[in-house]
Amino acid sequence: MGSHDVYQSTAPLCIRLVQAGSRVGYRWESVDSQHPCEVIWLDPEPQRESIEYETYIEEFQEIQLQVNIFRGFQQPPTAEEHTLLWAAQGYVD
Repeated sequence: MGSHDVYQSTAPLCIRLVQAGSRVGYRWESVDSQHPCEVIWLDPEPQRESIEYETYIEEFQEIQLQVNIFRGFQQPPTAEEHTLLWAAQGYVD
């Protein structure tokens, strides 16, 4: 999966497909890709005994490190939540 797997909405957020090993999911993120929400996985985590588990864990941890302002959100925050989150980070709309 690459950066071409982006689906725009009219909001300042878009849906991006993500992949960790063989596991696929999607997440909402800012259109500049700097502020993603948590991933919504479409399939289960690989079994610990599987060959692909180690790759999955490494890539999963990378994906988790990318989540910052929207940690805990699997969908875009409301306008009020968005304003509060950005204000808490020192940003002004």
